[in-house]
Amino acid sequence: MKLSADLLEQFAKILEKYDLAEMRYEEEDSTLHIVRKIESSVSFQAPMMTAAPQVVQNSPAAQQVTQAPVEPVIDASLEHVKSPIVGTAYLSPEPGAPAFIKVGDRIEKDQPIMIIEAMKVMNQLKSPASGTIKQIFVTNAKPVEFGDVLIIIQKD
Repeated sequence: MKLSADLLEQFAKILEKYDLAEMRYEEEDSTLHIVRKIESSVSFQAPMMTAAPQVVQNSPAAQQVTQAPVEPVIDASLEHVKSPIVGTAYLSPEPGAPAFIKVGDRIEKDQPIMIIEAMKVMNQLKSPASGTIKQIFVTNAKPVEFGDVLIIIQKD
């Protein structure tokens, strides 16, 4: 493979256009693996909400409608578990076995909650907190992206 500045620029554009964290290109006897550094915040941010429009009475600007932003309420009792890597999520330890977790289950901190396979390596994901599983956003054997919310735990 002849590596040129144009080829690298094309790869960079593909990574950015499709918001990919990494990419592998193979040609004959050569392999190029590109990893894009993505700055990401680990915390969950709720959507911004605004107050209902209010008309100010008895003022010269009575015809104007104003909207004031309202601070989003983030529930500190909820733990949003995000994918630490790009890969394929498996909800059970092996095919045909029961799932690690299901909605309503009580779990402990560091308890296995799923496996994420990345480049043929099985990475066991453990619970960051004790609590109850409120929601599961992933489907077994489906891809996940870095930063995807996988589950929500109602912390103790």
